Amino acid sequence: MKKFNTGKEAQEYYKKIADTKFKKTIDSLGLSTQEIETLNIEQLQNKIEFINKILSDDKRLRKLGDLNYFLDEDYYVPENNRGQAVGYGYDIANNLIAKKREILEIIRKSSRENKIQSVTELIKNIGDSNLKDKISQEIQELNDQSGKFDEQEKEIDKEAERINSMKEELEISKGKLDLLDKKSQIWLKILAKESIASIIGGLILFIMSICILVAMFLKLDTSKIVESAFLLILGYFFGQSVSKK
Repeated sequence: MKKFNTGKEAQEYYKKIADTKFKKTIDSLGLSTQEIETLNIEQLQNKIEFINKILSDDKRLRKLGDLNYFLDEDYYVPENNRGQAVGYGYDIANNLIAKKREILEIIRKSSRENKIQSVTELIKNIGDSNLKDKISQEIQELNDQSGKFDEQEKEIDKEAERINSMKEELEISKGKLDLLDKKSQIWLKILAKESIASIIGGLILFIMSICILVAMFLKLDTSKIVESAFLLILGYFFGQSVSKK
């Protein structure tokens, strides 16, 4: 069993393991970065359709990648650092979506480069040098703005990934709360049937019975107060059973 100081350490550790395993699976589907970078726009569109088919098939998704790691089964965290999470679950869907975004980014860059190249060729045929310079400057500014937008989109993707990770943790924590709720309902049903005094009295009677039996076998003298208390509690339970009848 793997040991961690905090639940956060366990989450990050298993996230890396899951990502590594899912990357190998995705690469084996012909979706490695090296492979998709060599494809044209039409071929890339086909890859996106291929990913969409996988994402729409829950059975295939689970078969490709569904990993779960549970507290006290797969890993250990000290009691004071556990928090609410009772485990961490990962599936390949998020990694496939990330790959889809990667392909779309390649398509967008490729389309943009093709457009810029086409416009650049048209500019060469313009006779007015001032107009040519102005259009070239506009194209450069458009390029710079696109680069800034790309960076902002990456930041948004990171934030979305962080939120998804938190959601997974909350879902597993909710499972723990549901389990505790079921246990509490069982105890409430028991307490509804028997009074607290009966339960505590029964427990004391059982302990006193054991103590008196041990004293008899060891030939030890028991206190008269203990014997009287034992008989009193025993009489109480006989009285309870008679009154119920």
